[in-house]
Amino acid sequence: RIKEEYDYGGDGTLNHINTYSYDANGNRIKEEYDDDTDGTIDRIRSLTYENLIKCDQFAGKAHKLKVEIPESGRWVFKLCGTSFESVMVLSDKAYCDDNLFYAIDGCDNGYDPQAWADLDSGSYYFSIAGKHAKDEGDYRLEIYLEAGLGAAELAKEPFMIYPNPVENYLHLDRLPNEVTSVQVINVLGEIVLNTTVKAQLEVSDLPSGSYIMLIQDNLGVTVGAQRFLKQ
Repeated sequence: RIKEEYDYGGDGTLNHINTYSYDANGNRIKEEYDDDTDGTIDRIRSLTYENLIKCDQFAGKAHKLKVEIPESGRWVFKLCGTSFESVMVLSDKAYCDDNLFYAIDGCDNGYDPQAWADLDSGSYYFSIAGKHAKDEGDYRLEIYLEAGLGAAELAKEPFMIYPNPVENYLHLDRLPNEVTSVQVINVLGEIVLNTTVKAQLEVSDLPSGSYIMLIQDNLGVTVGAQRFLKQ
């Protein structure tokens, strides 16, 4: 909030007071006027903005949000369930920039965007827009730290999985000899697939999103882990 106080005579007596309120994007959304400085608001003017920014790569209207990431890790961004077809981008440089991700799908419904990024703590620039000039409406943005393994766990015995991203079948290669079982966990840390080791793993029934594959020995000890994206 910003307050303006007017003393027209310069004698220390206030003639009127204006108070302005702003949203998170710096848009003035309310003006309150106390015309006789008695502490009672005499007039209120409310303003509505669409937080529009010009993004050359977007056909539809764009909305900007500054995102504060509190700790380093893999962060998930979800716009599942929007009322319009949307696209989202994230940058550590500027609004409209997509140097960290550009997403147009990834949610279970097949068309709303979902993405993840490995981020350090700090400020980031998030932009959302309609896919087409006519697309606009309400949306609900979810941002959360992905549950699961840390960097140390992922640094264990390497093995190969491909293709990544995957739609139907994931191929496993260069598995250590002691591996007997495979687990897949989602971003919530839930086990969604648990099977014996094989060279090809069907993942077509998994919802779109980010997953971690664990390979384990006959004692159930994890000897390797890899992240993959299910389309």
